[in-house]
Amino acid sequence: MKIKILKSVLEKNENQAQMNREKFKQFGTLGVNIMGSPGCGKTTLIEEIVKTLKNRYRVGVIEGDYAGTVDAEKLSSYGIPVVQLDVSSCHLNADFVGSALNHLPLEELDIVLIENVGNLICPAEFDIGDLLKLVLYSVPEGDDKPIKYPLMFSQADAVVLTKVDLLPHFEFSTKKVKESISRLNKKFEFFEFSKKDEASVRPIAGYLESNFRRLVRSYGDL
Repeated sequence: MKIKILKSVLEKNENQAQMNREKFKQFGTLGVNIMGSPGCGKTTLIEEIVKTLKNRYRVGVIEGDYAGTVDAEKLSSYGIPVVQLDVSSCHLNADFVGSALNHLPLEELDIVLIENVGNLICPAEFDIGDLLKLVLYSVPEGDDKPIKYPLMFSQADAVVLTKVDLLPHFEFSTKKVKESISRLNKKFEFFEFSKKDEASVRPIAGYLESNFRRLVRSYGDL
């Protein structure tokens, strides 16, 4: 009986995730799932992406937090639509995201950045219907995280190593990280980001731009 209940819950999430994905495609909007540990810099990166892209692309944000609206308030100050999701769990699921999409003007948005709950385990297990997955990973966390959390890194379309300005202060091997992820994932893109280096966000923003253009080009085939 318990197995049947679990199966029905997962099937419900998968069905809703597919509906979310089709909605993104319907409006030609790139839905980006941004995942990573608490404190790895998810909101900081989103803020820098918004600042970089907002004059050329229409950007919206779904902010998933266990409690509090600090991050959502910070992002909404840039004059973009933001939906706050207060979730009493360790991850966003497809229902949460589907509800948020109903409160966003998707017909007016090119890119929706979805900040998942800070966690390297649960968010990897629940499809939310995104079209692109970014995994953030900070230098202070150590260079063994891809080994400890393989599912998360195996699913990533791109991995962003954050707080790289701290590399001189930690025993951290970027080469080891790339090799570890490569054993799990042959197609990931890799970026390095630091809040202290304004130029470091540009390749990441460019990556999102190229994926948005690819979505628009393939729109007729969806």
